[in-house]
Amino acid sequence: ICHRNLHSGHLLLDPAADGGCGRVAIASWSSSRRLQTPPVPVSPLRTCTVPYNVAPEGLLHRETIEDDDVVDFLNPTALEPQQYGDGETYGPEVDVWSAGCIFAELRLGHSLFNKFSYAQGARTLDQLLSIFKLFGTPRAATWDDVDHLEGWSG
Repeated sequence: ICHRNLHSGHLLLDPAADGGCGRVAIASWSSSRRLQTPPVPVSPLRTCTVPYNVAPEGLLHRETIEDDDVVDFLNPTALEPQQYGDGETYGPEVDVWSAGCIFAELRLGHSLFNKFSYAQGARTLDQLLSIFKLFGTPRAATWDDVDHLEGWSG
């Protein structure tokens, strides 16, 4: 199962649990989806609430999420899978990306990305540009599929 909406607000901390060792629980599983094998095309996420929930497409592959009825909050008109991507799939890498961003935010003490990149109506390219601003612009040598992104001109 992939959570698909991991962020610090969905982590419940109980420092007194387990004899003072502490416990972390993950909340809000409404966006989660079951992984499938064989993979099926990617479906958009409607309920993402922080920018790193839309991981760079380079991380999105392998086993996929089962979900035929959600609408992409980044592109509310993208109701048909072919409008969102051509056979793209994604899997647990989405949650791994989010977990990495959560750890970075905990260490830095602030959000990694600004809010414009995940506001209602923002585009996938806006999200990617926000990531590139922080981590640098990828090249085809380091990200095979970067040239296939809609609107990309490397």
